[in-house]
Amino acid sequence: LPTDRPRPAVASHRGAAHAFALGAELSERLRALARVEGATLFMTLLAAWQVLLGRHAGQADVVVGTPIAGRTRAELEGVIGLFVNTLALRAEFADGPGFRELLGRVREAALGAYAHQEVPFEKLVEELRVERDLSRTPLFQAMFVLQNTPARAMELPGLRFRGEEVPGESVKFELTLTLMDDERDGLSGVLEYMTDLFDAVTVERMAEQLRVLLEGAAAEPGCPVSELPLLPEAERAQVVEGWNATDQAYADASAPLHALLRAQALRTPDALALTFEGQSLTYAQLESRANRLARFLAARGAGPEVRVGVCMERSLELVVALLGTLKAGAAYVPLDPGYPAERLAYMLQDSGVPLLLTQAHLADALPAHTAEVVRLDADWAAIAAQSDAPLGVEVRPAHLAYTIYTSGSTGRPKGAMNEHRGIVNRLLWMQREYGLTSEDVVLQKTPFSFDVSVWEFFWPLLVGARLVIARPEGHRDPAYLREVIEAEGVTTLHFVPSMLQAFVEAGELERTHKLRRVLCSGEALPRELQERFFARTEGVELHNLYGPTEAAVDVTSWACERGGERRTVPIGRPVGNTRMYVVDGSGSPAPIGVAGELLIGGVQVGRGYLGRAELTAEKFVPDGFSSEPGARLYRTGDLARWTGEGVLEYLGRIDHQVKIRGFRIELGEIDAVLARHPGVRDAVVTAREDVPGDRRLVAYVVRADEGVGPAELRAHLRDRLPEHMVPSAFVFLDHLPLSPNGKIDRRALPAPEGGPAGTDTGYAAPRDALQELLCSVWASVLGVPRVGIRDNFFEMGGHSLLAVRLLSEMEVALGRAIPLVTLFRAPTVEQLAAEVPGAAGASLGSPLVSLRPTGSRPPLFLVHGGDGHVFCYAQLARHMHPDQPVHAFQAQGLAGDELPLDRAEEIAGRYVRAMREVQPRGPYHLAGWSTGGLLAYEMAQQLRAAGCEVALLAMIDTAEVPSPDRDDEPAPRVREELVREMERERAALLPDHLPPSHFRGLPTVRVANARAARAYVPAPYPGRLLYLRAGQELAEGRSDPTAGWLRLAGEGMELHSVPGNHFSMIREPHVQALAGILSACLERAAARPGA
Repeated sequence: LPTDRPRPAVASHRGAAHAFALGAELSERLRALARVEGATLFMTLLAAWQVLLGRHAGQADVVVGTPIAGRTRAELEGVIGLFVNTLALRAEFADGPGFRELLGRVREAALGAYAHQEVPFEKLVEELRVERDLSRTPLFQAMFVLQNTPARAMELPGLRFRGEEVPGESVKFELTLTLMDDERDGLSGVLEYMTDLFDAVTVERMAEQLRVLLEGAAAEPGCPVSELPLLPEAERAQVVEGWNATDQAYADASAPLHALLRAQALRTPDALALTFEGQSLTYAQLESRANRLARFLAARGAGPEVRVGVCMERSLELVVALLGTLKAGAAYVPLDPGYPAERLAYMLQDSGVPLLLTQAHLADALPAHTAEVVRLDADWAAIAAQSDAPLGVEVRPAHLAYTIYTSGSTGRPKGAMNEHRGIVNRLLWMQREYGLTSEDVVLQKTPFSFDVSVWEFFWPLLVGARLVIARPEGHRDPAYLREVIEAEGVTTLHFVPSMLQAFVEAGELERTHKLRRVLCSGEALPRELQERFFARTEGVELHNLYGPTEAAVDVTSWACERGGERRTVPIGRPVGNTRMYVVDGSGSPAPIGVAGELLIGGVQVGRGYLGRAELTAEKFVPDGFSSEPGARLYRTGDLARWTGEGVLEYLGRIDHQVKIRGFRIELGEIDAVLARHPGVRDAVVTAREDVPGDRRLVAYVVRADEGVGPAELRAHLRDRLPEHMVPSAFVFLDHLPLSPNGKIDRRALPAPEGGPAGTDTGYAAPRDALQELLCSVWASVLGVPRVGIRDNFFEMGGHSLLAVRLLSEMEVALGRAIPLVTLFRAPTVEQLAAEVPGAAGASLGSPLVSLRPTGSRPPLFLVHGGDGHVFCYAQLARHMHPDQPVHAFQAQGLAGDELPLDRAEEIAGRYVRAMREVQPRGPYHLAGWSTGGLLAYEMAQQLRAAGCEVALLAMIDTAEVPSPDRDDEPAPRVREELVREMERERAALLPDHLPPSHFRGLPTVRVANARAARAYVPAPYPGRLLYLRAGQELAEGRSDPTAGWLRLAGEGMELHSVPGNHFSMIREPHVQALAGILSACLERAAARPGA
């Protein structure tokens, strides 16, 4: 069932109840219906309850529990005791029966259950081997009870009784419907519910919906249960009209897009309109060039309803090409030059473009076509000879503006056509909503074959803002984007959520100081990403938008909330002059809170698919909610629901269309292309997210030729599909699993195995320290046990976003940045190692290692213990709160290629500088085990001295406060003991798969850290300390459990005992207790004022 809040791991059974009445007249009609159908009133009401639950859950197979007295024998009637059993009653209605037919099925199911009512419910659960779940009851979560025994008044001599309702505070099931039948007053009921899951208003709506459904069933019992009315008039009016009151009047709504841009050019002719890689155009220059191109195109037949192909890389000329096409009255068709030749050839043929705009270096590489080619760079002299006066062609609101191709389920892309009135409405709404000014700078980075690019290109040019164009392929590189954003003073840009996540994880967001607003669309925006965004920015707006290519880019919007408590990020409310409807399987409005298909109405609904009349008729349907002649709705195929406040939540797809890194993909298109390979007997492609945040395509193949391998299939797909549609992994099966109805059972498809899925190369071991390190980092990012030096990153399941993460991890490991293009050029460890400049003699160490790089909470920084490694914290990081970022500092010199630092002040200073690169501003949260606690203490002192806030300083079993009269140099005996201790520590705390190069400097580092600790004289600390002491040491009766640190804590100390000894406290199972204490202290620190 859809719930108002996430289901807790353990049901609390806290509850409440809502009372209601059905009335005598409806009750009598239901009794009459039951008599006519040979059923009981109980069966009739149960059928209706099951239909209501099924409609809410979007399921047609519903099990409901009901109690039964259990007194089947006459001799039990007078016996005092509890004989009640519980029956599980199942109803199936996937074949769309009428209510009368369903009632017959429910009658048979009930009679069958009565015949076996002596089978204990517990025995049934045992025999069915139901997997137990503390969050819900087995077999069913909803109960139905009918009380039709006449109530008797209690009378005793000299006493009068009056009944009082006692409110229940606990419930056994998520929903329990109890109806009482009174022959005079009719049916009345109580709907009990778990307050962990449902709000009172939701349950009140359900009770009213049950009444409406029962009225419909009594009035028309032959009506299919999927079409029985559910919504009361008030609720229907709210979802159909109230939340769709979006009418807005725009002064320029009837003007074509290019006319609005010309008006702005006349207002600010000398202002900069475009910048690109050191080049620029003013508004007047852009207007002049576009007018000349429009005349050149018009002379070659361009005009209204004529499609002009554009195959160009991002550049100033690309904007001139798009605007010039519109000024000629024509519609542009984006053709991405990075697409495979076969796909481009199909799009050229399918679109039938008579003219093709391109660049000289791309022209010769284009597939065969019949269009006349115009090379904007090589042919510019001829274009420039045209007049720069506007052409003056009449373009009406209903004329075509652009056609963008999207993935198609038949194996071929389909062209979605959009008209001027739709995109003009979209841009005018956007300006009214966000108020862009001439001071704003907008970054254009989305490939122009995707519809987000439309507003990126034209919105800033409507209002006199400046458009910055990213270099080709620059949208994939977070470091480059950050440089452009900073250098150009970008204030507004768009991110697909998965790319925003890569940008955040790479630490680039904190360095964008002029950014004011980020707009997200293209896929669902995770709540965790929203929280991380706000944790790393101040004063930057985040907006979540939704919309398909078929409806002029975006049709809903939501301003994300800092500190919001919503479980998901909504897609918001309809934009101006659009309407959104959530409908059930019969096309009727779905109740509030219930999932249904999202339909779009209003001015932004596109024309349909080019040359696909049948598909257009299927997806663009008459608008039954509108009185406007010819109005249509677009069926999105998306699942959504209205919340009680009139906000839409996106819930996923109905069909097999998916979004991968912002690209809309029809899985059927990949299936079809894969099946055309002669070595493939059967194939299906799915989108999997086996690792949170890493959604990828996986192909399942039944081979006709056992010699066919992943490399050959990848090559086959790459020749015919864009790179984002090529699966990351291939799994070969003997046959595809089928469901009972003969369809492919996608849920039964196995996850790719832990090794390099779908690769067929032999393992080649690393040959030096650099290759060892790179193989280790690659294996961690890809989530595989090992990586050979000749394994291809992309063939092992890597994709562009994992590549961004890999580069970020390698920058930490190598201490230097590697451009994204390098990885594409050198996709194996062997090739990449050769590309790293000066790697052979360089230090591979970096002080900061991300143990858990993501999360919306303030990061926790851990300082290494005496051996200098961070692996001692691996188990601790895993047991921290899932939303808690954890970073750790690693000592210099571990690889044995440089001398370690041996002064606590110097070590701490280095780590503070590295930490402030990741988190420029406080409050900071520091912790350290053993010697790490001492180093964290000095870091906190240096941060405080610099005016930074330290919200948490935790010392984990750190040794006693160093004495100033100790010797600086450990004696030889002490050094030998330290080395032996190091070996014990290493055996217990370090992973055994690390290459030997990671251990060469351990003895030297350990001695250097011991020297630093012995020489350190701590000054009093002006804040509060958290001290976590090993419980075994406390039990041994140490004289001072605070190890002397209490007297240095200016604001006192919080002391905790952790099970285990000095070493076992940070390992399983004791580390769980340590993580719990740390997590609780971090939460309290974050909640303090100013934190």
